[in-house]
Amino acid sequence: MKKILLLSSLFALLSAACGNRQTESATHEPSIIDSIFHIPYNLGTVGHTDLFLYGIQDSPQTMSADLFRGLDDALLDSLLPDGQAEASFNVFLLPLGDRVVLFDAGIGAAKGGRLMVALDSLGYTPDQITDICITHLHFDHVGGLFNSDGTAAFPTATLHIPQVEYAAWASGEMGNSDITSQIGPAYDRRIEFFKPGDTLFGSIATIAAPGHTPGHTIYGFNNILIAGDIMHAVALQLEHPEFCARFDADPKQAVITRKAILDRVRTEHLTLCGMHFPRPLYITCE
Repeated sequence: MKKILLLSSLFALLSAACGNRQTESATHEPSIIDSIFHIPYNLGTVGHTDLFLYGIQDSPQTMSADLFRGLDDALLDSLLPDGQAEASFNVFLLPLGDRVVLFDAGIGAAKGGRLMVALDSLGYTPDQITDICITHLHFDHVGGLFNSDGTAAFPTATLHIPQVEYAAWASGEMGNSDITSQIGPAYDRRIEFFKPGDTLFGSIATIAAPGHTPGHTIYGFNNILIAGDIMHAVALQLEHPEFCARFDADPKQAVITRKAILDRVRTEHLTLCGMHFPRPLYITCE
């Protein structure tokens, strides 16, 4: 794979430092194999097996420019002249010793999600997933938790959910969604709540990233940030973080959070993974 800058004509803000990696197959509809990426962080070995963080493209997508209108439409049209930005629905997989950890669960097979097929291609069955860390509770991040009959798609996994996030949805603050009423029966006593700043599994930091939703959370370890919905259209928001998609519940706070995280990525030379980043699902800064 060759190093390239993410749409370098748009990414002047980070172009001196940040890029991504892309396979030759990125120009066509990806197969499952094409849609699994090794994120550049080696966890070491277990026996003779190297362990990696994997990025899984659950579903290729685009984000319409119309989602970002209202701030500066002339600038928006100049930055996204085709009226859309390449995006994705992504999930990340972390084999961690005796744990196999997912970050989010994608949109679900009924909506076209390919997580289960990707896991199979990596040699994992659903009952081998021990933990699922949720960034927030929008359906494209948790739809894959359920089978078509509403039962748990991961029958032995423990869900790790930001306490603030769960409370906001359960209270009706986020609208009339019944997502918490689905999660409760499906996962029963296999739900653990955490507060920002808590450490999971002894090594994974939880970082509050409010704005998109009240309890939106980033997970960090080593030089990796798994940043959830910090950006919906990388081609636009990497250079212009002041633009918000209409999905953001608190746009003003979302901008503050996005700018702070991008500044941290630049200054600390981190690898940033996002649930809506286009292929190959991450940005590296060197």
